[in-house]
Amino acid sequence: FVAGVLANENLLQASTVEAIHYDYLAAGCDVVTTNSFVAVPRRMRQCGLATDGPGAFRRAAGLIRSAVDRARAATEIAHHGEMLQKQKKIAGCVPPLTECYFGDQVPAIEDMIPEYHLIVSTL
Repeated sequence: FVAGVLANENLLQASTVEAIHYDYLAAGCDVVTTNSFVAVPRRMRQCGLATDGPGAFRRAAGLIRSAVDRARAATEIAHHGEMLQKQKKIAGCVPPLTECYFGDQVPAIEDMIPEYHLIVSTL
């Protein structure tokens, strides 16, 4: 549940997420992250944000794209403001696909490839 709530903030609280990115940049941070650690298809299904595979992929892609857009908007504001001392950057996130770190519970590689492809190509 928490994963879905956090991932959803990029859409539901877009201006707040953007403001947080901007505040970090204003404080001297040179890199902001995409806030997309939990925006993966299987977590979208687990959290009830999608009911099927294609829906979960679309939902995760939308959340990742929103996260990138929020971070980009904050860096563009920073670049046009007083903070233009050096280039600000956006770091994408390629997270684990499940909440479990036990090797025997990791999905098969052929199941993970499409999900990681979605994440990386969307970033």
